[in-house]
Amino acid sequence: MPSWPTATNWPTGVNWPTGVNWPTGVNWPGGGSGPPPPITPGTILGSPPQWWLDGSAGTLVDAGAGVCSQWSDSSGAAIHFTFSGAARPLIIAGGRNGKDTLRFTPAQTGGNATFAAPAPGTTPSYFFAIAKPVTLPSPGVILGRGPGNNTYIAGADSLQDANPSPGPISTPLIANTWYRIEWLETNQPTDFVQTNGLPGGSINNAGNASSLGVYLNATAGGAANGNWEYAEIFQWFGVPTGAQRADLAAYALAKWLV
Repeated sequence: MPSWPTATNWPTGVNWPTGVNWPTGVNWPGGGSGPPPPITPGTILGSPPQWWLDGSAGTLVDAGAGVCSQWSDSSGAAIHFTFSGAARPLIIAGGRNGKDTLRFTPAQTGGNATFAAPAPGTTPSYFFAIAKPVTLPSPGVILGRGPGNNTYIAGADSLQDANPSPGPISTPLIANTWYRIEWLETNQPTDFVQTNGLPGGSINNAGNASSLGVYLNATAGGAANGNWEYAEIFQWFGVPTGAQRADLAAYALAKWLV
């Protein structure tokens, strides 16, 4: 997390827009009177995610009766995720740490059909999610990327990434538990899936396929549905450093208590 140079003392209990509570004695450059800039995945990683869904940002569009028709992209790239008909998930007001979340049943899914990602051997992809498996259907997809790239619950209730060949796997999940989930695709043997920073059950190359489309809670074809609740999720093109991942962990803890 950044430290601020000399001068202004801020009052206790101020909750800045990112959800980070800043204590007294935060120093602002040159004696200025403004708040510190917000901490976001983009400021931590040095560039914005390719898409970023954030339940705390007021971007869940309520179609009536609490069902969601769109989760608007907070990255600035307008990669909005849409949901229709009976596949629309439920907005959970204050679902985690007083901030809104989005809960799917195994009959619900949706996403963006036009987002394209290059093969990870050319352009690596890093994924970050704050999410909860309400139950553990297998295979219960947390994120599908067309045509056949998926991250899903595999045997022994672990998460596995396939791009499209099965690759790294996480430690086992516990139902109805919130996790900070990270996975990396680079087409190298060091690709991983981790929950709350724990080393996975394996580190392995998940393949080197490009993808078209990105979907929550199911494959691109609407199969292998999960039972996930999401607070935040994004995809970023690059390989984060250890320091950046540590800052993202601190960000998630302050914002979501995960």
